[in-house]
Amino acid sequence: MTPARSYRTYAALLALLTIATACAPGRSVVRGNWPDGRLEGGASSRVVRRPPPAPVAMPTAEASDEWTASDPMDALSAADLNRMGVLQAVHFAYDSDSVGSTQRSVIEANAAWLRENPNARIIVEGHCDERGTRRYNLDLGERRAEAARSALVQLGVDPQRIEVVSYGEELPSVEASNESAWQANRRADFVIVAIDR
Repeated sequence: MTPARSYRTYAALLALLTIATACAPGRSVVRGNWPDGRLEGGASSRVVRRPPPAPVAMPTAEASDEWTASDPMDALSAADLNRMGVLQAVHFAYDSDSVGSTQRSVIEANAAWLRENPNARIIVEGHCDERGTRRYNLDLGERRAEAARSALVQLGVDPQRIEVVSYGEELPSVEASNESAWQANRRADFVIVAIDR
């Protein structure tokens, strides 16, 4: 065996040994990071315990998360109002962008809240169920958002306060492939993005 061939054989074996050692089960490729927190280091291996992440404090709501006219609006952020469900979603029939008569009361309630709070700005998000092509659903979602926006404007809400966006089928509210999930996913959501004070 020539010295060059011996060197290549040695290098290949060393590479194989390195790969096999680094890819052992339960061990990351980065040397010394074991799943249980141990650090590699010969006989003096030690366990490093990382403190658990601090819990995130969520604002507490009243016993009921539904907004009532007596709730003070000054102290609440847009995120608080969205979490409380101040503005409700409007649902659509299959392959439709018309706000149906059964959804008219939802639009009227949303418009009333927006008229009472003229400093609020919103985005109307159009959504679809999973049926249809991605391009078609994006277009249908935009038409649904525009229909909801038009209904609010007809009820006296300033159009400058309303933006629209379509997510098509990308953000379902229910992850399933059945009629009840499809019905829940055909919607326009009203998201408060700012309360100018």
